Amino acid sequence: MVTFKSAHGEEHEHIYGAVDKDGKMWGEGFTVQKDQAGCYTIKFEPNQFGAKPGVVASVYVDSITSVTNNLSVLVSEVSESSFKCYTLDTTGCLDYAPFTFIAFGEKK
Repeated sequence: MVTFKSAHGEEHEHIYGAVDKDGKMWGEGFTVQKDQAGCYTIKFEPNQFGAKPGVVASVYVDSITSVTNNLSVLVSEVSESSFKCYTLDTTGCLDYAPFTFIAFGEKK
């Protein structure tokens, strides 16, 4: 979690981290809830963002194999307080997978 100031003095919050397939996380400023297959809810600590942030997520793996090349992650339901990540397996079905993310936007 980091706050940056723009050239105009506006504060922008950046919250980033990683979540493994079991829902364990690293990072700060958020919590993770592992929901139904392939769904994770990321909740920001209170009063982090003053408006809906932008969120970018990416699947991460320890090594590249033909099995991991087709994993994907989707970001949905973004709000000032949370967002959901849906992870899909190589067949396009919801399944738990590790991912990283960054959320950035206006600081509250």
